[in-house]
Amino acid sequence: MSEDRLCGIQLFQFNKEENLEPEAKKGDCPVCLLKIACGPNIGWGECALITDGRSVDLSVWGSFLQQLKKLTIAEALELLEQERPHWGETKTELVRKALTEIVLHRGQQLDVSALLARCRAYYSVV
Repeated sequence: MSEDRLCGIQLFQFNKEENLEPEAKKGDCPVCLLKIACGPNIGWGECALITDGRSVDLSVWGSFLQQLKKLTIAEALELLEQERPHWGETKTELVRKALTEIVLHRGQQLDVSALLARCRAYYSVV
């Protein structure tokens, strides 16, 4: 897996009332779910989107993910540390969670079509 490259990055935004995993629900904020694929392995990360009542343009909020495109896991982890001051803790930890699941081979296959049917917004890096 060390030579596999990140080959799919998808970001889903859900309303707070969506029935997601309990750990993904964070108070009254919308929820962001990140899926990263690397070879045959998948990792998921989630975070609350603190919006102060304003709407979020997911393509703008998630544009930082473009930097991860086609990196190895090692390169992506290095980039996380370099970009932490610019990305902030929320985005950095969102990506770290997904990359950690890939490394540990813990990522579960979820029905992406069901996620697409339920999500409020969607952003993909191909």
